[in-house]
Amino acid sequence: MISVIDEIRAVRLETIALHFRITKADCFNEVRSFESDVLALMWRLETDDRVSKLDIDNLGVVFTMALKSRRHELTF
Repeated sequence: MISVIDEIRAVRLETIALHFRITKADCFNEVRSFESDVLALMWRLETDDRVSKLDIDNLGVVFTMALKSRRHELTF
């Protein structure tokens, strides 16, 4: 049980760090580079049976909106 909690904590910290890097990106190309990081994280979560599909979809929406929002902020 402890190992599962540690794994969840590690994934949680990774998602928070990725979201922070997206919100602090300085240029459009940097935001584009984070798209591959988001896709890699989502793919890794989809291969894990312990994470529900709904949670993965919700996380995908959060990251998609963060990427779009930051691109919009940098464009205007």
